[in-house]
Amino acid sequence: MHSRVWGKLVDCLATDFRLTLVDPPGHGLSPPWPKWTLTGTAQALADLLAEPALWLGWSLGGQVVLELALRFPAQVLGLVLVATNPRFIADHSWPGMALEVFESFAQEVDRDVQVAIQRFLTLCCLGAKVHSRQLKKALERFPLPAPRVLKQGLEILRSTDLCPKLAEITRPCLVVGGREDRLVPVAAIGQLAGSLPQAQLVILEGAGHVPFLTHPQEVAALVREFLF
Repeated sequence: MHSRVWGKLVDCLATDFRLTLVDPPGHGLSPPWPKWTLTGTAQALADLLAEPALWLGWSLGGQVVLELALRFPAQVLGLVLVATNPRFIADHSWPGMALEVFESFAQEVDRDVQVAIQRFLTLCCLGAKVHSRQLKKALERFPLPAPRVLKQGLEILRSTDLCPKLAEITRPCLVVGGREDRLVPVAAIGQLAGSLPQAQLVILEGAGHVPFLTHPQEVAALVREFLF
């Protein structure tokens, strides 16, 4: 998803912060890369700003800023991790999405990108049509990413496992999850916070995978309190 999906959260934060919104490769205004990777994206972010910043990442974007903190800690004042799972696919030691469910998403992208996106929006928004429409309207400001780009993003989610390295991240972190998130289990959010040396954990009641959309003022207040 491109950066316009942040919606009202941008308005809530713009009064107190200088914001830099980033479109992932092949999304929004960013051209696709020959190969979109987690490490390449972290490198691009490290090169983006001349001074350290507070980095806010959602879902896969949370994995990106975790990788940034691991590789380029001097560029990081702190992290805000929203609905982030450092290992998206579940295993015996870490909660996440079942591999067979994840693979069905990948197969759906092959069959019909529009159907796959709509399924994702429905899961993000807990079936709430008003929020699903808001997210869809934001997405429609730019053409959908090419299927090749979507598959590269899925491959990042499928293969990434940052869990063994979380203890190396010494910057302050704010970990925000939704109690009703259907894509990142609340147990994974808790384990993420517990694995980071300096982490605050907030679980928003009634929120799903897009708390910045459903609870923008609450998320903005958490960011202000975390930084100030």
